[in-house]
Amino acid sequence: MFYAENLLGCIIDSFISIYGYEVGDLPETHDVLHRKKNIFTAILTAAWLIDRVTKFLALAYLPSQTIYRNYGMTFDLLKDNPSACLILALSGVAFFFVVFARHKEALLTPGTAFLFAGALGNLADRLIYGYVIDWIHFIGYINMADIWLCFGVLLLFIHLSRMGNAE
Repeated sequence: MFYAENLLGCIIDSFISIYGYEVGDLPETHDVLHRKKNIFTAILTAAWLIDRVTKFLALAYLPSQTIYRNYGMTFDLLKDNPSACLILALSGVAFFFVVFARHKEALLTPGTAFLFAGALGNLADRLIYGYVIDWIHFIGYINMADIWLCFGVLLLFIHLSRMGNAE
């Protein structure tokens, strides 16, 4: 059985193992690559499930006036054209799949796992509802997928800056 503390342990270990060393110090052995895949999968799955569950709970228990149905993108861009938003979201996820397939080992980081979870969470909303469910009021309305996207960008930036410093 997989417990929450095991997931938390995996996340903490991933930050130590991936971000705690310089890139040259971490050999890409089969064991390390296998561990990175497991950590990536655990983070992606947990983050995506948290997004889906919190949106379900928000729809079920929050007053309807506190839920924002976001037909557009960030800052309501393209809010009058939800089809364009869906096409852009599908294109973004497809692009990520292509890049990830070509550079799997380099992109097997917690940052890309959070990015992917956020993108898939909002894409699922667009496919299911036709809009993104935003329910956290913080400088506009956001959701957990948006938080995962921002956190993923931050972690990826840290990872890439460490790679640049190692070279």
